[in-house]
Amino acid sequence: MAVLSDDRYLDALTSQSAQFAEALWRADLQQRVPTCPDWTVYQLTEHLGHAHRWATAIITRRATAPVTFRELSMTKAPEDPEALGHWLRDGAEELVDAIRLAGPQTFFFC
Repeated sequence: MAVLSDDRYLDALTSQSAQFAEALWRADLQQRVPTCPDWTVYQLTEHLGHAHRWATAIITRRATAPVTFRELSMTKAPEDPEALGHWLRDGAEELVDAIRLAGPQTFFFC
C-alpha cells in the first residue's frame, strides 16, 4: 500500500470539508445521522467544526498539555445552513493552514 503525502491528506481535508459544507445548504439540519442516531446533522457539523478549531488551537499554541474545549470558549455554530457551511469550511481551512505553517514533521504520534 502506497503512503500518501502530507499535502494529499491536507488537500483531502480541505476538499472533503468543502463538499460536506456544500451538502449542508440542501440538508435538513434536524435530520438524524444514521451512523450516529443520537445526533442530528447540525450536531454532527458543530462537532466537526469544533474539532477543527480545537486541533488548530493545539497546533498554534504548540500545546504540551491537554487543551479542553472549555478553555477555548467556542461559541455555538450558526443555525443557518449556508452560514453553517461557511463556518465548517473556515474551521477546516484554519486547521490546514496551521498544520502547513507548523510543518507536518512537527507532529509525531505513537
